[in-house]
Amino acid sequence: MYKITKNGVALDPKLYTIDTVNHTFASSEDDLVLDFADEGVWIFRIRHNCTVTAGNSCFIAAWGRCNITAGDDCTIDIGARCNINTGERCTIDAGSGCDITTNDNAVVVTCGDSTITGGKDCVAIRRFRRYGNDVIKLVAEQTIRLKDDYGVGEPIETIEIGNLKFNKKEIEKLLKQFNQLINY
Repeated sequence: MYKITKNGVALDPKLYTIDTVNHTFASSEDDLVLDFADEGVWIFRIRHNCTVTAGNSCFIAAWGRCNITAGDDCTIDIGARCNINTGERCTIDAGSGCDITTNDNAVVVTCGDSTITGGKDCVAIRRFRRYGNDVIKLVAEQTIRLKDDYGVGEPIETIEIGNLKFNKKEIEKLLKQFNQLINY
């Protein structure tokens, strides 16, 4: 069963449209939390600052600054500054400044200043307003950062701590700062 909340409280049904027969959900409200984790084959049309957990074979259209976790075979069309984590065979069309992690056989289309981690046989398409597109074959489990300007940034080396991946350079920088505080 799904949950639809805002600020920890069930959202008033007058503020959204849901069709459980055709599996569609739409709302013009910001800051929603949609938990459809055990539900597949849904269509979501939402706005800003939403958190969505969805099952397989979903279509999610959202504005910006959202956190999306979805299963396999999803299509996500989303604005800027989002965090996206999906399963296999997904298509993601995102704005700039997104952090995207996907599993195998995915296609990610995005603008600059985005970080992408893909599985096997994934492709990133870097959109440019004036220059056309760059197609980048992702190396499985490697994280890349797309620059704001033309081209791809350097791959980001990660370290794993407790099954979580962290940017190695950022962790080293934090450890140096921590050392300086201790030795002060």
